[in-house]
Amino acid sequence: MTWMVVSQSDVIATQSCLPGNREVDETVASYLVQQIHTLIWELTDVNNAFNKVSLENHRLREQVLLLGRLPD
Repeated sequence: MTWMVVSQSDVIATQSCLPGNREVDETVASYLVQQIHTLIWELTDVNNAFNKVSLENHRLREQVLLLGRLPD
């Protein structure tokens, strides 16, 4: 998955795509950019945690397989 950093000017530029060409207040645009960046960081943290769990799961599976091959 590829992440795209969104700047405040990107948010303001999208106002021309809104119905009725509504203007986006600079404060609202700034808030939206801040929320998007926060969400990206939170999703990155979740992804990193998932990767750690996945690696640990793989390591444990390998240990179980090795234990299954050991003589009693």
